[in-house]
Amino acid sequence: MGKIKRHQKQKFYIIVEGKTEEIYFNQIKQLPEFRGIYYPYVLEVVSAKSINELFKFFQNGKIGRDGVTLEKGLTAFIFDKDHLTREQLNAMLANDNYIIGFSNPSFELWLLAHFVELRNQHADVSQELLTYFPMFTKASVKITDLSKDYAIAISNSALMGKPDFEHIGTSVGNVIEYLLKK
Repeated sequence: MGKIKRHQKQKFYIIVEGKTEEIYFNQIKQLPEFRGIYYPYVLEVVSAKSINELFKFFQNGKIGRDGVTLEKGLTAFIFDKDHLTREQLNAMLANDNYIIGFSNPSFELWLLAHFVELRNQHADVSQELLTYFPMFTKASVKITDLSKDYAIAISNSALMGKPDFEHIGTSVGNVIEYLLKK
């Protein structure tokens, strides 16, 4: 009797810049809707050491020592405005091979969207986040508790979901929605 051939799932790379983003997306990939026999991908979270390393991955289209090629439609970049230039952001937005999850001013804005609808008046995002999530610290494993509520964050960030260097907003929800459509 012959062996049953299993369908090999494609890897979908989520390249993050920051420990908080890494923790969050490692938890997202554990949720039932992002795994199981009917989900078409294996989500692979890759942490860049800096925005410059993330941008180098973007420019080269390869990651890691082995030079794994990043495929069109199978890679997302998650990053925020810290140390990013307008030119880098524009280059990333002009390339439609990848899905972009950009937060301005920081990834904490995406976390805040788990609690409140985002508006233009969030002066100190980290301080406001502490109002709703007092246990928050950067790179805290406590943010894993938020990942299950990503649908609330998508809804709460919908009006500010376009990547913009000048204005507050987050397009992280666009990445999650893309992953859910597959």
